[in-house]
Amino acid sequence: MTSTFTQSSSFSNFGDIHHHVGEVDVDDSSAQTSSSLMHVLVDTATKTIVQSALAALLVSSLNIPTAAAITSTTSSEETEARISHLHVSAMYTQPSFHIAAGAHGGWVNDPCGLLYHNGVYHVFYQYSTAPSGNSPRRWAHAISDNLHTWKRLPDALWPTPGGHDSVGAWSGAAGVDATTNTPYMLFTGAAPWSATQKGGPDYDEPRQTQLVAWPTDGTLANWITDHKPLASDPPAGGSAEQFRDPCSPYAVKNASDNLQRTLVGAQVEGNRFGAVVYASKDIARDQWQARETFFIDTFTPAADNLECPDLFEVENGIWVFKWSVQSNLKSKEQDMWIAGTLRDNGDGFDPLPGTSPMPVDLGTVYASRTMAANDSRRLLWGWSRERDQASAEDRRAWQGSLTVPRELTWDATRRMLLSFPAQELLALRGEVLGKIDVPRPAPAARRGAAVATLLAPRGAGAADFEILASAPPAALRGLAVGIRLLANSQVIAEVWLGARGLHIFGNDVPSPVGGVVPRSGASNASGRRALRILVDGTMIEAFADGGVSACTARVYTKVPASEWKAEVCVRGSAGRLKATAWAMEHGV
Repeated sequence: MTSTFTQSSSFSNFGDIHHHVGEVDVDDSSAQTSSSLMHVLVDTATKTIVQSALAALLVSSLNIPTAAAITSTTSSEETEARISHLHVSAMYTQPSFHIAAGAHGGWVNDPCGLLYHNGVYHVFYQYSTAPSGNSPRRWAHAISDNLHTWKRLPDALWPTPGGHDSVGAWSGAAGVDATTNTPYMLFTGAAPWSATQKGGPDYDEPRQTQLVAWPTDGTLANWITDHKPLASDPPAGGSAEQFRDPCSPYAVKNASDNLQRTLVGAQVEGNRFGAVVYASKDIARDQWQARETFFIDTFTPAADNLECPDLFEVENGIWVFKWSVQSNLKSKEQDMWIAGTLRDNGDGFDPLPGTSPMPVDLGTVYASRTMAANDSRRLLWGWSRERDQASAEDRRAWQGSLTVPRELTWDATRRMLLSFPAQELLALRGEVLGKIDVPRPAPAARRGAAVATLLAPRGAGAADFEILASAPPAALRGLAVGIRLLANSQVIAEVWLGARGLHIFGNDVPSPVGGVVPRSGASNASGRRALRILVDGTMIEAFADGGVSACTARVYTKVPASEWKAEVCVRGSAGRLKATAWAMEHGV
């Protein structure tokens, strides 16, 4: 659970994008610049039809409710505010195959309880009825039997007046009772400090307590919170203002104490931040006892807290610890992971020798959580926050989205955690918007120049791109591939994968979003660069070289788009360029 924030940054001139791309992706000494294109032509009559279809798609993808529908679920003040937002919300296309606020708008942040139960995937997530996030958080709920189409259920957990969660049911995680096979939710309740309680120096955060909730029906649609806290006291030297986000329970094989354990993000002694182990015989029913500090974030100087700890085994005896770095410098907030081994029955963690933390995502993903699928896969969802100007929340009825489900795969040879869209998302692919296979792309007229145009007659705000470029191994360092997205002939984003990393450039977002891709990401033996890009409304998710790195960004058109275009680009000596673009069907 993290507090709300705003951030403002934009390109003053999108012509600058080409300058930045040149700096980031290709050395001045790179090989000859090359390019190729995918190009679909439409006649005037067809274009008129296309523009009408695009306008209809832009509005329908928002699922804009009627005033009556809004009134039925909100107060009169909220209704008036929502209606005032709706006439401009169409400028900011809400994602259509990502879990987001949906028809009634509001604020979405952390994914919480994630589980597969009785043939159904359940994703719970933090939700606020106010687009600014300034109303008490509750848990929203979406279900799927296939990971690509989702149905929203009524909200599951609500703040309880006068309870330990009176100002918010904050983040947590799911567990399953081994005896009854009944799911439960561990979460942080937030409540005001009383006159006799001592909070932090500024009382900036409410008092935080660890709670459990149980379902009242087999569909997991209705829940009751047990208001007897499982843990009320933070660790020694810590504060109940920084004490939150329990993870799913874990147990070590052949442990001598037969305890169940969870991790809680907390302030520890010396004003440091880490994950603390709490344990009991029955983690969902018995009082927790603090064990020891599992991990202290000594890698992030700007850290103001450690949130959303997560722990899962990827190989026999090898575990991945994942956490969220909270910072007052919002640009420094990021999810990180590191692999290691457990000791002392699971109370301690030792990173693998020679390893250091790696980012879960190079862009705007935070508070991610993972779960075990119904097979051997580990799935991850993260929260992608908005990055446009601060006043946007006053012009738009919704904020935030979850990422698509991502498969996490442990590469034992490279000791890397790979992240790629779940294979089930392929079922959302619709019409092929364009396809190319060029043996030797012709040189471009100038570096960073527009090289191609794909007119998208359907699925304008939702598309899936696959780009594969090959080159002789010696030329791989100078090879970069990318996509340039345009709305009404205006560039809104560029995605590039090159020697210096994976980066997304966009309007009203920091320039650029992204970072270095590990050298082992590109196969030097085959000399290939692979780029997968999902575009959905304001959201872009990019994946480099089969999941070695991921990068997420939010981009905004500012005006309703009547025509979308995509340009496929390559720089450097490419021996072959292949690219395919598909329209994506709605999934939510």
